[in-house]
Amino acid sequence: MTAQFSEGWSGTPMWQLAEGVMENHRKEEENRKKQAGRVLSIEQEGEGFRSVLFVSRLVEKHFHDSKVRGPKRKTRAEAIQDGMELRDSYHRVAENSALEEVLDVVQKRRAELLSRTWRPEELKGDDISFDEAEEEPMRKRILGKPRGNGWQRVSDKEFFRHSSAPMAFDPVKGRYLNVDASTNTYTECRDMPHDPMEYPISVIVGSSLVGQTDEDLNASDRPRTLLLKELIKTGAAMKNPLHFLDQPAACFVLFDGIRGGAAVEWCSKHFHTKLVPQLSGQIIYWADEDVKQLLVSIINELDLQLLQQPGCCWEGVSIALILVLGDRAVVAGLGGAHALVIPPDGNWRSLDGQHRGTSTNEQRRLKALGGEVLGSGGPKGLGIDAPLVRKRVRLREWQSRESASAEEEVCRILDSASDVFATLGLGPEDSIDGKTARSSYKKLALKVHPDKVPASSKARAKEAFEKVEKAAASIDAFSRTNSQATACLQRVLHAAGGSGPCMSRATAIAVLGLPEDTTAEKAGVKGRELRDQILKLGVMTDGSFRHPDQEEALRMVEEAAEAIAEPTVLTASKGGEGYCTLKPIQATRALGLRDLKLPRRLVNTEPQIDVVQ
Repeated sequence: MTAQFSEGWSGTPMWQLAEGVMENHRKEEENRKKQAGRVLSIEQEGEGFRSVLFVSRLVEKHFHDSKVRGPKRKTRAEAIQDGMELRDSYHRVAENSALEEVLDVVQKRRAELLSRTWRPEELKGDDISFDEAEEEPMRKRILGKPRGNGWQRVSDKEFFRHSSAPMAFDPVKGRYLNVDASTNTYTECRDMPHDPMEYPISVIVGSSLVGQTDEDLNASDRPRTLLLKELIKTGAAMKNPLHFLDQPAACFVLFDGIRGGAAVEWCSKHFHTKLVPQLSGQIIYWADEDVKQLLVSIINELDLQLLQQPGCCWEGVSIALILVLGDRAVVAGLGGAHALVIPPDGNWRSLDGQHRGTSTNEQRRLKALGGEVLGSGGPKGLGIDAPLVRKRVRLREWQSRESASAEEEVCRILDSASDVFATLGLGPEDSIDGKTARSSYKKLALKVHPDKVPASSKARAKEAFEKVEKAAASIDAFSRTNSQATACLQRVLHAAGGSGPCMSRATAIAVLGLPEDTTAEKAGVKGRELRDQILKLGVMTDGSFRHPDQEEALRMVEEAAEAIAEPTVLTASKGGEGYCTLKPIQATRALGLRDLKLPRRLVNTEPQIDVVQ
């Protein structure tokens, strides 16, 4: 009797092969069952911590996963205690119970934990191990897939990259990586993608414009609002997914115009084009500080672009903004717009950054940069009495007339002579040295001496006499330090003359001593040369100038360089040679207002930002 066997047959009977296959299926089924159950995890959200209990059931070879998250806690120890309570509630349910029944029990325990405050003696510490051995198979399965949506497999590799954020996921090691797109390199990421929560919070929004007359409601500089009630849908429409944000997610912005309405219109159309893409670029948890930095960067980016817009760069914009992310409201205020927070108990508070001339800190900052605060410019009838802010105006009348009376000369010295050279009546033809200064001092001292004026003017005459005396001493000291630098200082101050809202190109050319066809590059080089000359007259140990006229001359040099560098298309929109549109303003911080931003940022863009939980 003979038998023929097929090539490669091991000789194992078919029934044994069948039993082997069944055994493999049984082991695989047991392994899959072990991957269902529960897993406790502690996750960090910004500066807080939260427990997460993953619950899973295996139904017809498919995993049905869900999770229950505990309340956000300040310490990891509190979050661990919450998690252990949630896991204990899971164990109180029968092992074969349906997923819905398990979740119902765990969710009830979570609701109780929301109002629970742990005492220190009840906590087991930050570094205790809360893992259970039977959780390991499910933990590996959960960690083996990336969190959230938007992940795409890289070719045929077991590797994922996110479609909108610079992040990748390695399922083999269960780790997330930051992606440097410029070099296509990966670095390990400490933070996992955020798993969003939906809070039981309702957001109701509306806007209303109130004015005294119809003209107020139709004014070109009336406020505008931007209402993004559902950021998730806005992101989807702009193809910038925001599904990883806590909900509700919304943004509301009020734009208030300064000097006109064109800048308000521009900002209201462009703000969301900055916000949504930048929110979409980060899929980890947006911590409070991250959100603050985001809003600051958006405000600075808007300001930078607004300053280049011919139709509206001389106008300004105040902003009040609320960004709602789950159970947080991030409130930002810039300029004359701010928010009121009114809780149920009625104890309201104003989130006001004091961005106006009444603030002592703002007054000090403005003065150091060459600005001034004057008067009160509030509209009548509105109860607003905010001082006005502008660049320091220089009145420079340097000619001392022989025919002028003592009272007239006192007025010129005190009210219109803005520097030591103008005080002594020294012009471009005079030699600038100690001898000339002493000679001019003697003539003026005789004329404005308190004994030469009526009794009613003696106080001002004494003040003028002292100013003349100090001017002569200052010029003498300048000349002995560096005569060439002293002449340069006098020439710059004389060429600048009296200053207004902005320096004209003709004045700028005279200040820098350059030809009519000069360029911005040459103006910059000349400005640096003049600065070096002015520095030769001495500085204090803290780096400040020895005399205020040095600082003023440097400000004139900087304004001259900026006036020459300014594009002609922007100059044309200032309001004519008198710059009639560049009126003083009430806010000390705002978007736009090119004349108050360059060359020195008298008006800056640092917002007041608060987080309301």
